[in-house]
Amino acid sequence: MVTGVAVGSVGDRPPRSARIISVRGVEIGGFSVDGAYYALPNLCFHQWGPLCTGKITGTLAAFARSDWQPRWEREGRIVVCPWHS
Repeated sequence: MVTGVAVGSVGDRPPRSARIISVRGVEIGGFSVDGAYYALPNLCFHQWGPLCTGKITGTLAAFARSDWQPRWEREGRIVVCPWHS
């Protein structure tokens, strides 16, 4: 287990961008979303693409609460693989 890895200063990333670092040989993408911080492996498990270099966007979703009508949801919270969209 790795703890206490510095990835940068608070506020040094513009919105909709990732900071990619290497921790013990594994690339990790760090994201700031609405004041909270998240990390993902920089890896699309579909074909091992560089996930965290992809576009940060939203997604089209349909729920019972919207009578199953598709709506754009989670803007700025979805990372799209640059290889597979």
